[in-house]
Amino acid sequence: MSVEVNDVHTLLDFVHQGLGVALVPAPVTRKPQAKGLAAIALRPGGGGQSWQVSVALPTAAPPGPATEALLRMLPGKMAV
Repeated sequence: MSVEVNDVHTLLDFVHQGLGVALVPAPVTRKPQAKGLAAIALRPGGGGQSWQVSVALPTAAPPGPATEALLRMLPGKMAV
């Protein structure tokens, strides 16, 4: 399932509530609304990446199977 929202604050609220994870530009992870979320920087993989994005996920609980699968598909090795 995927959900689209119109603003980043709603997106971060969804992550806080444990409704999913979000791929966001790095500056979003520094917003006050992102406090309490884990931010994992994605390493540049070449091929013309022009900005850094991060995965935001709740720190209150370990990632579920779907989140773990997503993280395994992303470039680079990331520890949660």
